[in-house]
Amino acid sequence: MRVEVQGDISQEVVAKFEVAVLHMDMVWTNLLKEHRGLYFYPPRVVLYLGGVNTKCGQGLIHHGPFYCSGDRSVYIDPRWFERLVDEYGARAGEFSALFILAHEIGHHIQELTGIFHRILSAPGDQSMRVRGELEADFLAGIWTRHAADDPEFPWTIKEEDLDIALSVARAVGDDTVQTRKSGTIDNSRWGHGSAEQRQLYFLHGYLSKDFMSCNIWTNPDINNLPSL
Repeated sequence: MRVEVQGDISQEVVAKFEVAVLHMDMVWTNLLKEHRGLYFYPPRVVLYLGGVNTKCGQGLIHHGPFYCSGDRSVYIDPRWFERLVDEYGARAGEFSALFILAHEIGHHIQELTGIFHRILSAPGDQSMRVRGELEADFLAGIWTRHAADDPEFPWTIKEEDLDIALSVARAVGDDTVQTRKSGTIDNSRWGHGSAEQRQLYFLHGYLSKDFMSCNIWTNPDINNLPSL
């Protein structure tokens, strides 16, 4: 099994993650070799319930899915996707899990290309932290397009799935989260980007399908993406 399981998680859930992870492995193996001349070392993907010990500390469900560069692993409690709908207001649908998984594996791509450390910086709407999170959304969009174009991928990715991904991006945008929690927006404390930015970068990855089309690390205005 490609996916590690810690806890009593249904085989149906595990099987869906397994198929998606294997496809992401294939896509990033090809893209990293083609565009960067790099070998893709697959990350561990761990599904857990309740809590999990990692080299980045203990993971809990309220932390949400996360990537730990210390052990090059993605950690996901599948029950968090219920909270994504009930507490964050995202649209319900299976593709929400694939979008989040693709985003976290995007962080692994950043680790392999030597830039993940830039994310571990101070917050702010133009910060390296936000740029890294938006790039992970961009990379998630690239994988989504490859999956949509692959006739052998077992799920047909429809417009509805893209709408679900955009709904998730909106729900976890910093401005959306801050408004829900306090009723105010403070962009000096942003760590992931606004709802609009997260949607924008996901769509740019999906529409461009081009690993090299995102210049987020050198662009002085992260809202100004190259024309497609």
